[in-house]
Amino acid sequence: MKKERKYVGGDKVNIVVKSSDGVVYDHSVVDNGDGTYTVSFKHQPGKSGEFSISAFVDGEETKNSPYFFNYAE
Repeated sequence: MKKERKYVGGDKVNIVVKSSDGVVYDHSVVDNGDGTYTVSFKHQPGKSGEFSISAFVDGEETKNSPYFFNYAE
C-alpha cells in the first residue's frame, strides 16, 4: 500500500545506525515538524568503511531501508 507524503511531524521514528562490523551507534532524531526528520550520530575516530541507517516509522521499515553510505577520514 502506497502511503501519502506527510507534511507534518509527530510520527514514531526509530533509527538504527550501524557499521559494517556490527557496531551500533548512539544517535538522536529530531522531528522537523514538516514530515522530515534529522538524524545525528557521533562517528568514532579512525573508523572508516560502509555504514547503514535503517529507518522505521510507526514500527514499519521505510521503503529502500537500510540506506548505505561510505565514510573515510
